[in-house]
Amino acid sequence: MDDDTSYPLVLPFKGSRSYLHGSDIVPALLALSGPVDKPSFQFHRMATRPLCARRVGESELAALRRDEKLFVLMSYRDGGGASRLIAVVESGLAQDIARVPFDEEAIVAGARIEGQQICHDDPGTASFIERTIALHKALLNRVAGPTAWVFSRLDLAQGPVNPARIAIAFSRSMGGQVYKSDLQGDGQALGTIYFSRSAT
Repeated sequence: MDDDTSYPLVLPFKGSRSYLHGSDIVPALLALSGPVDKPSFQFHRMATRPLCARRVGESELAALRRDEKLFVLMSYRDGGGASRLIAVVESGLAQDIARVPFDEEAIVAGARIEGQQICHDDPGTASFIERTIALHKALLNRVAGPTAWVFSRLDLAQGPVNPARIAIAFSRSMGGQVYKSDLQGDGQALGTIYFSRSAT
């Protein structure tokens, strides 16, 4: 990924959703960055129009935050250990957005919930991130009660990853609005995932 270059993200609407889904944004960014250490994905705004990604420095990031133009921020360490930032913003391109089928209930159909943990052993149902988001939503619906959940953050030790078995254990609630859970893949700690309650 070159500095000072914007990369259009070709992302679909999933199912009946009218926004671009985090389960497509995360792998699109990892495809740009390549394998990295400590990738973190923070979602700031719902995206309904075409997006692009570009590397930024701290000053440009601050300006994007100030102007409310930042949709997603990816941070990570490259092969040399340097910290990098990728900002996702609207591309401004007149680009048609396709719509693809998406059955979240089918993904979690084989999941098992025991106490405050959910497990899933079928990688053939969907991608790692699709499974993770759907499973976490199902877990929180059980632990905290059904509501409109928003995928707000994902922190991984390394990326990309694609374990066969996913286990998510609820960790804690912050102010009753943000919910953090620990993520494991094939018995190894992968990172943490955060959802927030929708403001609407």
